[in-house]
Formats: sequence, structure tokens, C-alpha cells
Amino acid sequence: MEKLQEALIQFTHSNPNLFPNDANNSYPLLIQQCFPKFFSDFQTPNHPPYAAEFGLYENVR
Repeated sequence: MEKLQEALIQFTHSNPNLFPNDANNSYPLLIQQCFPKFFSDFQTPNHPPYAAEFGLYENVR
């Protein structure tokens, strides 16, 4: 999940018109503070990839 959080922060830095940083708004800080609330119990699924249902996953390994 750290990579997703870092990508979101990078996105805010690369789009200053959408996410202006000023004294009242720090979007990277807001993402860091709120991210755990939205993804608090997110876990990687323990089932096979969906491609395995179609026989496509066998060729990838």
C-alpha cells in the first residue's frame, strides 16, 4: 500500500493546478493522515489470479 500512497503524493506534486499547496491545504500531508483510514484492513487476496479461471495464468509462470 505504500507504493499507492507514494504514487498519490507524487500525483499531487505533479499537478499543482489541481492540488495547490498553500498554508491551508497540504494534500500530501492529508493523504498521509487519511490513507490508513481508507485502507485500514486492506489485505492482499489469497485466491489465485482471475486469469487462472480462463487458463491464461499457466502461461505466465
